[in-house]
Amino acid sequence: APSKSVMQSFISQVNYNYSSKYFLSASYRIDQSSQFAPNKRTAKFPSVSAAWLLSNEDFINNISLISNLKVKASWGKTGMKDIGPYRYMEMFSFSSQYDGESAAVPTQMANPDLTWEQTDQLNLGFEIGLYDRLNLELNLYHNMTKDLLVERALPPSGGFRTQWQNIGKDLNQGIEFSLNSDIIKSANLNWSVDFSVGYNKNEL
Repeated sequence: APSKSVMQSFISQVNYNYSSKYFLSASYRIDQSSQFAPNKRTAKFPSVSAAWLLSNEDFINNISLISNLKVKASWGKTGMKDIGPYRYMEMFSFSSQYDGESAAVPTQMANPDLTWEQTDQLNLGFEIGLYDRLNLELNLYHNMTKDLLVERALPPSGGFRTQWQNIGKDLNQGIEFSLNSDIIKSANLNWSVDFSVGYNKNEL
């Protein structure tokens, strides 16, 4: 029989801009997925981000060599559910016989507590542009994922080989640096150079 799953979301968002210098954005999302038991289907994902465009401030705007200067930060939660439908349910297969009649045998161990895998994401950034030709950007990130969705191996003596569970956590953090330079910028010729480097550390 074909499998089926249902997903619904409720999303709200607010954006604020004051004097083209200060920016604030916030959102709130509620997701529900039939891939989990009724009491575990709902997950809430808030997020907020802010930025300060210093190059629009009077004390920076008068400095001719700076064409762009910005600091920014964001935090939010995201979720993952894509393990396929019915993973939380006990399942049977009519693949055996008893007394000459078809018989069902269990093929999947239930886990009514199975729920969303969730990640907290924190990002900090800095941008600077010089003479409208040289642009540098620095970003730091810290992502913590909890309740990892894992098909865990079980002792064979229990009758089931695996079970889907929420176990463990993963820390992903690092730094990224990028540089863009417009060496030649004219009506007839554009020549630019891009450079980027990053460092990432992952702990499971």
